[in-house]
Amino acid sequence: TMINMEESSGLKFMNMDQYNLMVHEINSVTKKKAFAKSLLEESSADIEKMDADMNQYRQELEKFCPPCLWSKGQLCSGRVKFLRNQYGVPRHIAKLSAMSQGSCRNPAM
Repeated sequence: TMINMEESSGLKFMNMDQYNLMVHEINSVTKKKAFAKSLLEESSADIEKMDADMNQYRQELEKFCPPCLWSKGQLCSGRVKFLRNQYGVPRHIAKLSAMSQGSCRNPAM
């Protein structure tokens, strides 16, 4: 009988509908895996780009010199304080802004 053949061979026999369903499931998992892999690669590339950008900004912020004269008697630190108070921008944005305008001796980027 079929049960004896399955037991003696160590195999499980199935009908074509079951087989086709399993093949379909395997194919859909393979497609999902490929899609997930492409998302992972894209995300990894984005993370590498963000790391490079962060390193560039860190290097630029290291150039910030608070006691330097920014413009017309105002120090760079004073300009940062003004930008933060007036516009509510984060400290690092204010520093980069101050360094990119006026007569800053250590211009950003």
